Amino acid sequence: MQAHEFFHLQIQEWVDSGLDDDTQSERVHGLETALFGLLEMVVIDLGTTDDAYVIFETLNARGTPLLASDLVKNLVLQTAAHVGLSPDSLYETYWKGFEDKWWRQEVRQGRLLRPRLDIFLNYWLVMRIAEEVPSHQVFPKFRDLVRGSEEEIEDLAKELRDMGGTYRSFDAFDPFSLEGTFFYRWRTIDAGVTTPVLLWLFSRPQASFA
Repeated sequence: MQAHEFFHLQIQEWVDSGLDDDTQSERVHGLETALFGLLEMVVIDLGTTDDAYVIFETLNARGTPLLASDLVKNLVLQTAAHVGLSPDSLYETYWKGFEDKWWRQEVRQGRLLRPRLDIFLNYWLVMRIAEEVPSHQVFPKFRDLVRGSEEEIEDLAKELRDMGGTYRSFDAFDPFSLEGTFFYRWRTIDAGVTTPVLLWLFSRPQASFA
């Protein structure tokens, strides 16, 4: 019901923003053409024994590849459900902050543009397992970490949230402070390879250059 109301209001606002009746009529006609002639929908009926998280992970073979962060999020929630935790509660407590637009913005990493969240997960994994992690291996390496560790998934989700806060703080230092000066120079020389070390350093209690 809420989704229906959302799209109803969005369509109404878009149509009404036409400059005159002719423009509004053209918009309605264009929307009708798109919805009935160009939009394709797939309905997937799940049985009582089907795992929606597994289907989500494997379904996208014919579409645009999912972001590593989308697959990581799915695995975290899937694992939480399997161990008897509430995926909704885990999401609200530890993952929801990563849905902010700042994390979805694409930034340059070497020659590539990638979402900040994917870049952060890449650096965090390097710090966590102490080995190089190519960008296309972020999700497989994270999956191996989850499946090969006795660590509770809630503890891992909390670490991601806290480390995410540390990573985001790199953009928040006073530019005239010692830390702000350091990160200005760090970005200028494009020294992202040192980020795993900085994540570890600044996550320590009272981490500072003072």
